[in-house]
Amino acid sequence: MNDPEPEIIDLKPDLGDFRAEFLRGMTSVPKEINPKFFYDETGTRLFDEITRLEEYYPTRTEVSILREHCNDLSHIAGLIETVVELGSGNGEKGKLLMNCMPDLKRYVFVDISMAALKKALDSASDNNKHIERRGICSDFSGIDRILDHMFPEAKMVVFLGSTLGNMEQEEVIKFLNGLSGVLNRGDLIMIGVDLKKDKYTMEAAYNDRKGVTAKFNLNIIARAERELSIPLSPRDFSHLAFYNEQKGRIEMHLVALKDISFELDGVTIEIKRGERIHTENSYKYNVEEISENLKKAGFQNIGVWKDSMEKFAIINAQR
Repeated sequence: MNDPEPEIIDLKPDLGDFRAEFLRGMTSVPKEINPKFFYDETGTRLFDEITRLEEYYPTRTEVSILREHCNDLSHIAGLIETVVELGSGNGEKGKLLMNCMPDLKRYVFVDISMAALKKALDSASDNNKHIERRGICSDFSGIDRILDHMFPEAKMVVFLGSTLGNMEQEEVIKFLNGLSGVLNRGDLIMIGVDLKKDKYTMEAAYNDRKGVTAKFNLNIIARAERELSIPLSPRDFSHLAFYNEQKGRIEMHLVALKDISFELDGVTIEIKRGERIHTENSYKYNVEEISENLKKAGFQNIGVWKDSMEKFAIINAQR
């Protein structure tokens, strides 16, 4: 008898109005594009390629930490029924976690991409077919409903991949406080954090020799050209990524290679040669900064798993 197909619940996340938000970003000072619009079909494929690049250490380092602590994960599984993974992507880390936590009752993948969820739900190995798998299509605004109403049992929320670094500081505090507010006492969280380290290593991860990250950044211009029918071309921009030491973050920008003018919805947009369009931030942390934020949000028993080079950390805490 075949196993039933894993359930996907669609909470209909707000994917944003690309046209309206692009126009807003082009009339801002300085100009910007929300990084959530990176992830069309091409952007998602390019990001998957980025995670396998030699220079891009976060993904493989995080996976190595999880593998090293597989026994610890097995012990954690005895304390909870359910793992809820936020921003689960293609499910590769979920598969690893399920293999290390065979006593789990269920594993819940949460992602804004329906395509990614379908791929993640297919990721179970023969070793963990007994773990109930569910998918929820949602952005972070649906966390309250997911954690409080759908899964009130003992659980662990997993937020890997250094996605926390893409949030502004006030968003991080709001996110952690929000989690704390809907988790039960004793529930667990596990968060991936990209650590501060030498500038060369951090910048190389966003300026790979194959130019994949540049293609990923420039693809947002190709998307605008295609979807908004405006005369923009990736050839008219260059990729720029650098570590802003004062703000503790990698910044990604697109730099205009010539003067550009176009009209969108009756608004004339002027981009001067050399002008930058800000596309993404990736904050880097030290353990003390994140631990302090967790304590303020009501978490305790904070534990830290790091790789031997201290490039990346997985931080565990209890509500």
